[in-house]
Amino acid sequence: MTNRESAAIRVLLVSAEKNTVEALSDVMEQMGIYVEVCPDRKSASRLLCNNKYEGLIIDLVQGEDSLDLLRNLPDFTANKSAVSCAILNDLYQKASAFQAGANFVLERPLELKAASRTIRAAYPMMVRERRRYFRCPVETPTFVAVEPNPEFQANSVNISEAGMAILSPVQLKVGQGIQMRLRIPGSPDFVSISGEICWADDSSGRAGVQFLEISKAVAEALAAWLLARLEEMIPATKPMAAGATFTARPAGTLPKPYRPI
Repeated sequence: MTNRESAAIRVLLVSAEKNTVEALSDVMEQMGIYVEVCPDRKSASRLLCNNKYEGLIIDLVQGEDSLDLLRNLPDFTANKSAVSCAILNDLYQKASAFQAGANFVLERPLELKAASRTIRAAYPMMVRERRRYFRCPVETPTFVAVEPNPEFQANSVNISEAGMAILSPVQLKVGQGIQMRLRIPGSPDFVSISGEICWADDSSGRAGVQFLEISKAVAEALAAWLLARLEEMIPATKPMAAGATFTARPAGTLPKPYRPI
């Protein structure tokens, strides 16, 4: 998988209605969004437990069962902040959808222009959610101190707003507190960050560091650099043609990002 593919915004579309799936997949394909599709709450719950998505679109045609999935989204730890959109079966569901936690709604009959406008409005929120845990590959010298041992040099593997992975010549243990000196990409100066080892692979020398103390200035500089890298990797959106209408694809011609479950 390329860096661009791994950086793509991921959306879980929960619907068993073929025309809805095909048409919304079309809209999201134009924005470079990777879409996974499942037909019901049970399969959606399994996917939400095992994968990370920036967006969730739920078809409320199944009524209360679909609303329950929307209400329970905060229970899926990795996806509790996902941007959610409900596809209304009728206008009477609008209030219930917002009460259940939906950020956006789509009304039937679906129209391409309205669907595209709604997804584009949600897109910046999904990018912010993606940036929150986005890990960017980067190799930079990283000096690590673990008391009472002297400082040694490791190499970074990737970095996010919350932590980083390093390749260490010294065996590290989960729970160890460490002090690091490193250069934030794009900056010539070394900065100091304290962290804790949250995972370690003795066979490869790799370890994960969770940041514990990082100055506001350093955090802001890191966030800005990560956002710039993420925007470089995320495919640019294509403008919607004027006067476009919402028409489903012929059967068997689904877009590439679409992957049924």
